[in-house]
Amino acid sequence: MIIFVIGIIGVTAETISGQGASTASNSDLRATVEATNDGISITNNESDQWQSCEVGVNGGCGFSFDNPPYQSHISFDLAGGASTTIAYSTLTSADGTRFDITTHAVNSIVIMCSMGTSDQTERSFCGTQ
Repeated sequence: MIIFVIGIIGVTAETISGQGASTASNSDLRATVEATNDGISITNNESDQWQSCEVGVNGGCGFSFDNPPYQSHISFDLAGGASTTIAYSTLTSADGTRFDITTHAVNSIVIMCSMGTSDQTERSFCGTQ
């Protein structure tokens, strides 16, 4: 199990006991993100709702959602304080290959969301193991 925890806005580095180092960059969403056997578990640690969120896996922190290694093709909203799990079966590569947790490790997770403000500001979370 890999756990990524971001508690403040900005660049953060956390050490996860027994899991090595987890780093986050370009992270301005406050989130708890965990790669479980069932999927990517995401908790919105803010009071604001996130809108039109997308998830990418194993592209590192600098990849583009135009062509990530694996991306959920389901946009979701997440209320402040709420949690959701993105099933691995929804993560596919550009050629349609589904992410398989039994053959691939989760090395990085990126979440990109709109904040619903008048200018539709995009904010992101990126955690790497």
